[in-house]
Amino acid sequence: SSCTPCPRATYAPSNGSVSCGFQCAPGTFGSTTGGASASQACAACAPGKFTDYAGATSCDPCPPGRYNPAPGSISAASCLPCPAGTLNPFSGAASVDDCGSCAPGSFAPSPGASRCAPCPAGTALDLPGGTLLSNCTACRAGTYNPAPGQTSVSCAGCP
Repeated sequence: SSCTPCPRATYAPSNGSVSCGFQCAPGTFGSTTGGASASQACAACAPGKFTDYAGATSCDPCPPGRYNPAPGSISAASCLPCPAGTLNPFSGAASVDDCGSCAPGSFAPSPGASRCAPCPAGTALDLPGGTLLSNCTACRAGTYNPAPGQTSVSCAGCP
């Protein structure tokens, strides 16, 4: 008879094992079959990912608006929020550098934004990275803009 390789995320550290009774620990995932040790069978979750249970065959990405620079993370709490004034619309970000500034004409008041809110009509913001609605300033007297998300150069003179 032949021996069966341990499935992914499990391993058997002893000769003569009757089962693959050891699982990859949280923060790691089963990267290969036939492992005789955790170092052979399991790999750390990459930055931007985590797994919170033993025996995982893959790692979960951090959600949009968050990032995680550390490998081997064991919970979603390790995914840090992007700072206010920035956004990250993608999952699996590994660095705060993946959080981009809100474009002029928009703002993100809370950390962890996956999108920036446009400044309301009648206001404008000419700089990137707005963090508050109050960063959107009203068009000067004698000018207007009817659309949200505008920059200060978009405030046009009244006809």
